[in-house]
Amino acid sequence: MFQVHLWSGLPLGLYVLVIGLSGSVLVFEPELEALEYPQYFAIADTGTTLADPAIVLRNVQAAYPGFRVGSVNWPAPQRNSFVSYPSKGQDIRTVFAHPVSGEVLGELPDDGFARWMWNLHVYLLSGRIGLKVSGALTGCLIIVALTGLVLWWPGLVRWSRALMVDFGRGWKRITWELHSAVGFWTMLVLLLWSITGIYLAFPQGFRAVLTKVSPLSTRARPVSDPARRETSPLPEPRRLVERALGAVPGSYPARYTAAVGDRGSIVVVVDRDVIGDRVVSGETWVHFDRYDGRLLGIRPQVGESAGDLLMAWMFPLHAGWFAGLGIKILWAILGLSFPVLVVTGTIMWWNRVITPKRVEINQQDRSRRSA
Repeated sequence: MFQVHLWSGLPLGLYVLVIGLSGSVLVFEPELEALEYPQYFAIADTGTTLADPAIVLRNVQAAYPGFRVGSVNWPAPQRNSFVSYPSKGQDIRTVFAHPVSGEVLGELPDDGFARWMWNLHVYLLSGRIGLKVSGALTGCLIIVALTGLVLWWPGLVRWSRALMVDFGRGWKRITWELHSAVGFWTMLVLLLWSITGIYLAFPQGFRAVLTKVSPLSTRARPVSDPARRETSPLPEPRRLVERALGAVPGSYPARYTAAVGDRGSIVVVVDRDVIGDRVVSGETWVHFDRYDGRLLGIRPQVGESAGDLLMAWMFPLHAGWFAGLGIKILWAILGLSFPVLVVTGTIMWWNRVITPKRVEINQQDRSRRSA
């Protein structure tokens, strides 16, 4: 167990340092982007009605010809502008629009600090290949964590002493106790980050495995009826948003998605949590017929099975975006446990392996010289 823990942990040292430090920073990604680009995140409040989402979509599409512009995210607490993600193949832009006029304000640059940290943490600055490599290395962290738990166990008599660090001892003993105690107290969250990290790297494979344990809900998406094409005029998108909010009391507008194809439906996503972009655990999708605005169905993002609930919480749990600033601060502090474990583990390895070899080599040199 010790050899497995040692030789799986040491090669991962640099990777663990990178994801630990970058992850602690990215907990505050929305706040960092707001500081970098206040012209997109903090538009002066005019006190007037928000722009119709159809106008925003039309303006973004005009600014990005050849891109697919299918949806627009509503202003959120950390960002009072509209945001859309026009895409062309693997090229995805983050585009902001004025909350009142709907005019395009600009797009999020790829060379900003927060975006660079995101690419480092998720893609290792290597695109899709880096994402897969990161997912594989994250799987190795599970082995390191589980073998570390076995090595931590000090026996029934002394288990409580292994939870603390006695700073009155020598530095080598302090290093050992710090490595053991930090590893124990952060075990659950490290496993949580590892499992959710594997999902983010291999979503399809993860879903396939999870379905074997807790089948995910499969519900047909409501479709529009082309026969109703000429029955009545389609209500304005803002009216559909109002109806969606009425259908899900206590919710807030989160996203408006235009229909795709003859049978596609218009989707208004409302959210009870209002946490922010990329967080879907509280979302409900309200479907409308694209021809006459008839309500087709209401589908909570969280389905009926335990697997559905787990899938909805994958990203919020990984990023710490689920319970306000307090959890963000806690997640950032816990993220620093990665560097602590790497540094203390490396010091222990050096003392156990490298130092004795250096002493042996020095003794052999002295023996040859005296001879």
